[in-house]
Amino acid sequence: MGNGLGVIHDIANVEAYLTVVEMKSFSKAAKALGCSQPSISARIKQIEKTLDQSVFQRRKRGLIMTEEGEALHAIMKRYQSAVDQAQVDLEKIKAKHFSFIIGATDIIYDLILPKYLQKIHKGTGTQVYLKNSTNEALIEALKNDEIDLALLETKVSAIEWHSHEWFKDEIVFFSSRPLAAEIAPQVLYDSSLLFHTKRSLIQQKIDGLFKRYEIDSRSFDIVGVNDHLSSVKEAILRSSRDLNSRQMLSWIPKKAIENELMEERLYAARMGKESIEHTFYIAYKKDRSNESAIESIMSSLMAA
Repeated sequence: MGNGLGVIHDIANVEAYLTVVEMKSFSKAAKALGCSQPSISARIKQIEKTLDQSVFQRRKRGLIMTEEGEALHAIMKRYQSAVDQAQVDLEKIKAKHFSFIIGATDIIYDLILPKYLQKIHKGTGTQVYLKNSTNEALIEALKNDEIDLALLETKVSAIEWHSHEWFKDEIVFFSSRPLAAEIAPQVLYDSSLLFHTKRSLIQQKIDGLFKRYEIDSRSFDIVGVNDHLSSVKEAILRSSRDLNSRQMLSWIPKKAIENELMEERLYAARMGKESIEHTFYIAYKKDRSNESAIESIMSSLMAA
């Protein structure tokens, strides 16, 4: 096996792999990237040779990732994000100015903020850059003036900062199959579950619900534990709708899947009559309250 770092040292490998994952086809990926299919195939073979692992399997509906391919996908997405951010930073230096930077937790960055970006850009008239991280890291970045405004899942208590409630949401159980509006604990035991990592505030609230209902999670069929809710959402969307197989189930703030619920591509439920509240916040330094960019972005976020 070769040096695994070589896989991502060549940005063309990263671009090829991410595009194949998105298109589920070598030929479609080649067309999207404006290159030949053999060149895409060669890059994927190079990746598999370097890792000594297969990263794709062929299915009737197209290519799907192996377990190793899923892990590589997560790494390459982080790498691409870092490269994109580096390009942004270089452009800011080149332009000799620093534009507005919004920091957001992963779920806000991946699943909620994109709905607001066009309105924010139109309102500010300037380039807005995005940074995603944990609540704790974003609070530290705000303190060190590395970001201008933070979108968080916890309230910031500091004299020098403003912390506004953005909106209240509800954490729901969701599946690609129809669910009753209220489900019983037995549904969890009968399903394959995708958990979030323990550091996830959403997972912590779900663990609290399990405790209140005396649900023994050790008896669950847990098929995965994921850091990113966008990956959890995508896995549920791709899961089988065959009623003869176990349904896949997880939990997410309702706003993150509101479009899919309307389109009936996903279905949501509560545990019994219990509503699990999850609140999102906007934070920035008080000494910047009167800046036009802050006022404009706050207006865009609060009005939508």
